[in-house]
Parts: sequence; structure tokens; C-alpha cells
Amino acid sequence: RNLREHARGSRSIRLVNLDPASRDAQDYDLDLCDHITVAEVMEGCDFGPNGGLFAALEEAVGNLDALELHAFEGEYVIFDCPGQIELFLHSDIMQACIDHVARFSRVAIAYLTDATNLAVPAKHLYASLCATLSMSRFLLPVVNILTKTDLVEEEALERILAGEDLLCPEEAADALARTAVEYVSANGMLGYMPLNWKDDETVENVLLQLDMVLQRFDDLEPAEGG
Repeated sequence: RNLREHARGSRSIRLVNLDPASRDAQDYDLDLCDHITVAEVMEGCDFGPNGGLFAALEEAVGNLDALELHAFEGEYVIFDCPGQIELFLHSDIMQACIDHVARFSRVAIAYLTDATNLAVPAKHLYASLCATLSMSRFLLPVVNILTKTDLVEEEALERILAGEDLLCPEEAADALARTAVEYVSANGMLGYMPLNWKDDETVENVLLQLDMVLQRFDDLEPAEGG
């Protein structure tokens, strides 16, 4: 299941794919792959996968009006973006997409982190630091979501959600490592919302958090009294 399936009946959600390398058979309302794909760019320009991805996205950004994203104005839209962290750390591509959508809609970021990658303290700190550095560029509300929580032992999940175990014992005395933890904590990126597709409550909690940061309820008409 996905968020749209869960929300059916309470929210009408549109799905837009912005990953030109996607091979997902999702039922998107708009799919960038219908306009340009990484495979086409790689073949036509003799690029590798990463070069093809960036070239395809740069081409798409230069023609965002052609995607007619404004047709979704006033609707609840989820954009499925590429997962390469370089797009968020170093490139202006995603910022251009956000700026375009922000012309006609409120925008928030749902940042997804695989819970299985946080079981090791060093990986936990690295993932949290990448999230903090990349998300701080956009000056937007961020919902920090922890996925695949059903694949992590309950005790380990509790430690992750509590923001514990970011430092190995040998790193505890390392000033740079401690500073990194303080930086991540100060920017609020240690607070994860658990998401387990088998647990309806966690899915609904994520949707409610997105409703709140997008101020969705401000747009709803008040119910008429009986």
C-alpha cells in the first residue's frame, strides 16, 4: 500500500514522479518518464547513470512549464523524487522544482530514511547529518520519516527514535563527532516519525503531520450545523 491507498476516502492524493530513472509501475497522475528518461539520455549522450540522471533532470527543470504541474493547484500532491543525496546537498535542481511548485501551492518535504541503515551508530550519525545539511538548504517544513521500521528490532527502534546510539564508545570522546551530534540535534533532525505500512496508526500519523505542516485544515470548509 501507499499513502494514497491509505488516505482514500479522507483525502484525494495525486502522485507525481520526478525520477527519470524510475522503473516503478506506480499509477502516477504525472510521470516524468513519459517525457524524458535516464536511459534515453545515457544512450544519446554516452553518459553514465549519474550523469544521465543530472542531465535528464536539468532538461526537465528547463521545461517545467511543459509538465503543467499547475493543473494540480489546490490538490494534495506527493512528488516522488530521486533518492541521490547529491541532488539535495550540492545541486540547484530540486530547489528549482520547489520554487516552481511554490508558485501555486504550499510545499513541505517528507524526508525518508531507511530504519535498517540506522542500526549502526556511525551510519545513524551519517544519515542524520546528511539529512540536516541537505534539508537546511530549502527553508521549508520537513517531516522526518523513518521507513521499514518493521524490519528493526523493537529495542533498536526505540533507541533510534530517542536519538540515542549516535556515537560509538570510541567516538564519544571525539570533539568533531560530538559537535556533529549537537548540530543535528539543534536542527531538529533527530526526531523521526516511524512509518510501517502494516500499521495503520503510523501511516495516519504521518498523514496528519503532513496535513499540519501544509496547513491543510485551513483550506477546508467548516461543516454546517444541523
